Amino acid sequence: MEKGRNKKVIAAGLLVMSLTMACNSALAPILAEVGKFFPDASDSAIQIVLTLINLVTLPMMLLEPLMEPKITKRDIALIGTVLMLIGGLMPQVLNSKLWMLYAASIVIGAGLSLVVVVSSSLISDYFTGLEKSRVMGFQSIFVSIGGTIIAKGSGLFTAMAGWKRGYLVFLICVPILIIVALTVPKGEVVAKEEKASGGISGSMIYFGVLCLVTGIFVATFNTNIAMYIDRKGIGDASTAGTVASIMQVIGILGGLVLGNYLNVLQSVQRFL
Repeated sequence: MEKGRNKKVIAAGLLVMSLTMACNSALAPILAEVGKFFPDASDSAIQIVLTLINLVTLPMMLLEPLMEPKITKRDIALIGTVLMLIGGLMPQVLNSKLWMLYAASIVIGAGLSLVVVVSSSLISDYFTGLEKSRVMGFQSIFVSIGGTIIAKGSGLFTAMAGWKRGYLVFLICVPILIIVALTVPKGEVVAKEEKASGGISGSMIYFGVLCLVTGIFVATFNTNIAMYIDRKGIGDASTAGTVASIMQVIGILGGLVLGNYLNVLQSVQRFL
């Protein structure tokens, strides 16, 4: 790995890369408007537009390790960001059928999964110990900041110019691509290694179950919030974007608390 660059610069690039990791919140504010555009489609069919992003991430995460012997991790992240950009631009021209939005969601989900897997891996490559914990704490903050910007931006674009323009919030990928390319070293491809036979630990299963339960609640919120607000007459897509962004702001507070908690825990461990 190229480690000649200032670590602060690399950390900044990796944190900027994380801004799109909550990009599924971009579609939450537009679902009610999509439902109006396709009046014959059921609520479930409309919600699949968002659900597909999450469903695609798992198989793509399993495929990502097969890419590492041929493509560097940074370039995999850039490919993922490009896919999200393409997925956001597709509905600008392909929007007459619901399956076209499904295709866009699949592309967005594929890109998202690559960025999610590689971003954490790159942090481990360049940082260790408490420094790594701090960067990962800041990463959670940047994920929430990105989710806040994307959710609110999508809602505003939809309210002002229609749901198709709500997808244009993915243009945020353009400056992210430039910043990551300039700040994160290209690195080297990862040589194939024999898999360890250690299996999956109980703590990993426990953590996986917690993530699953959390994901179910978040997905339920995202797929229903816009339709609920519209049918209750509470507001429009901009309102839904504001509500979705508030949830992301809570994540920022959580990241700040995590960083302070780790500092306190480290101090206690040294004292003991």
